[in-house]
Amino acid sequence: MDSWIWRPWWLNSLDAGMFESLDVVVVGAGQAGLALSHALSRRAIDHVIVERGRVGETWRTQRWRSFRLNGPAARSALPGLALPGDPGAFVTAQELVDYFEAYRTAFSLPVREHTTITGCNQQQDGGFILRTNEGQTLGARHVVAAAGELNVPSVPECASAVPTRVTQLHSAEYVDAEALPPGGVLLVGGAQTGCQIAEDLIDAGRPVWIATSRVPRVPRRYRGRDIFDWLTLAGYYDERTDSVPNDQRRVPNPQITGVAGGHSVSYHQLARKGVRLLGRLEGFSGAIAHFAADRQDHVRFADEMSRRIKAQIDAYIERSGLAAPDATPDHADDTDPSTLVSFPATAIDVEANGIACVIWCTGLHGDLSWLPPAALDARGQPRHRDGIGALRGTYFVGFPWLSCRGSGILLGVGADAEHVAATITQRLRT
Repeated sequence: MDSWIWRPWWLNSLDAGMFESLDVVVVGAGQAGLALSHALSRRAIDHVIVERGRVGETWRTQRWRSFRLNGPAARSALPGLALPGDPGAFVTAQELVDYFEAYRTAFSLPVREHTTITGCNQQQDGGFILRTNEGQTLGARHVVAAAGELNVPSVPECASAVPTRVTQLHSAEYVDAEALPPGGVLLVGGAQTGCQIAEDLIDAGRPVWIATSRVPRVPRRYRGRDIFDWLTLAGYYDERTDSVPNDQRRVPNPQITGVAGGHSVSYHQLARKGVRLLGRLEGFSGAIAHFAADRQDHVRFADEMSRRIKAQIDAYIERSGLAAPDATPDHADDTDPSTLVSFPATAIDVEANGIACVIWCTGLHGDLSWLPPAALDARGQPRHRDGIGALRGTYFVGFPWLSCRGSGILLGVGADAEHVAATITQRLRT
């Protein structure tokens, strides 16, 4: 469709060369921004994607050397272009970045790199004025936040009390064991990142302690298929946001890994490898790190969630009349009573135990401070329904639980991008 050239009411007094008018400005050129740009381009909507770094910036700069996607390539592609190579492979961060670059080129997506949005104001006529770090001014009828929540490291307040002789870094800064100072490592957080880095470090011969957390677990393969295949077929990632209670939506993604061809990972398996399991970190007093007495609860929760998800898959197989082999033994997914009784410490002296480094596997968050306050709630989170902002003209793609369980992962961004693009198109036409 033809683009409607919109000029804000106040522009008449300015030199038109200072200003660029677009139908849509998309902020963020990761998987969400690229998928949305593809959907807008197919509809001939005039738009641009602005990216603070390069295409796929967080995948370039916030992943460690041994990192692999947790989902197979066949379940990780964006709309319109398959990931190259083996569809069952678990690609590296660099391979994913290369794919993003190929995606951008294949569809001639209008990405502007090294451009940061520093402010966004809604005007009297409903449009938006955005300002960039280069002093450029963009006008847009619609603005889409597509940078997601995984770009700014989150570190708890107790980090300030860690002994000064102990090195601290966030998991987004972790590269490999060789880049750390000699000695043991305390990992804080037992979700996917914490478990994968724990395995990386223990395999490199480092003494490792991990402050566990309440995280589900799934086996890598079950009844003849990768777990992502079963979860996708059974509609797990299609569960609508409004059908899942709030507390369940806050539960992290299940423990799993794509390293070494993909395999199951669990607290039990880590303990058998020599990782010392602790409860939730409560804080530091001098060299003493204090932990809650909830380690056993975290182990049992992961065990129960694995049983529950496998039971859901069994029910789906039976309901659908599918022919699937029986489950084969998976030692990493087996429960092990000894895990619940080993190393039950609630306080350790980090210096006496030779712990030289603390890695905060405590997640990341997004920075939406550039948006108008009316677009966000009191916690600075998007106000929206299915990605359509409560502030008319604002939209969100790539954030967890926008419309369903899959919204925040590679598997799910395409559907949300289509919905947002269709809404923008309808509004532009009317």
